[in-house]
Amino acid sequence: MATRASVVAGWLCIGAVLFGAAWATAVQGADATLGLPQAVADAVESAFPAAVITGVELEDEEGAMLYVVRMERGERTLDVELSPEGVIGEIEIELGLDDVPQYMAEAIRQATGGGEIALIEMHELRGRVQDGELVALDEPMVVYEVGFIVDNRRHLVEVADEPALELPQPARAAIRDAFPEAIVKQVEAEREMGLTLYEVELVQNGQEVEVEVSADGVIAEVQVSVKAEELPPAVADAILRAADGAKVPELEKVEIRATPELATLDEPQVVYEAEFSRDGKEYEIRIASDGTVIELKEEQGEDHDDEAD
Repeated sequence: MATRASVVAGWLCIGAVLFGAAWATAVQGADATLGLPQAVADAVESAFPAAVITGVELEDEEGAMLYVVRMERGERTLDVELSPEGVIGEIEIELGLDDVPQYMAEAIRQATGGGEIALIEMHELRGRVQDGELVALDEPMVVYEVGFIVDNRRHLVEVADEPALELPQPARAAIRDAFPEAIVKQVEAEREMGLTLYEVELVQNGQEVEVEVSADGVIAEVQVSVKAEELPPAVADAILRAADGAKVPELEKVEIRATPELATLDEPQVVYEAEFSRDGKEYEIRIASDGTVIELKEEQGEDHDDEAD
């Protein structure tokens, strides 16, 4: 599957290459698996147990010989790129706008500028070629390739499925302004006191940061991990007394920027949180910058939480 540009005119010719003549020389039919190495056949069976192989093609991508396996799964056609060792490099599926997540559908509409959407292909990138070898990515990346028409001209645009797209636009803008160099890793919505808040996991300059932001862009909390030597002396003393000799594996600094009602504070409040085990029980402590213990509570186990639900 060749490298794709962000915007390419004449997208229909790409479809012709991928879905037309290139497959004329492929192994087709019920015996398509006969041309596959065992590792490739096993990887396909494991990842797509309900799919039926209809074609196989061997291609050279940047010096790596890769198998492109076409399959039918239900009403969908999938093209899957694999190395001879069974490493999956890419999964390609043609979709309709109603088949993509709502936040992605909105991103696609914005990217196409109101043009007529004629083609949507989802590309799940699981590997990349390095030094002639397909190497698995640590985390898959999803890109939607969208063909659309504006003023009778055909265009192609790629829209990356990024976790940040799950955020409402004001929240996304607030995160971008506060952490311009950060990469959004995960977004999770939750309800607190009747309000919807988004917990956003970022990585900025190699450091993990957790941010709590409202739908309208108010940053409520910023949380980062800290080392023991970075604690104010009064905070370190309070933790040592509470832990009473127990190891403290997790220390966090929490910057509170808004009230529970999401009114922005003139000056952020800083508190510290720590978790430790003592006498067979798990505890969490919350301490003000001056060493005052705000809260010390025993954490409930997962089994207990499940019963409470």
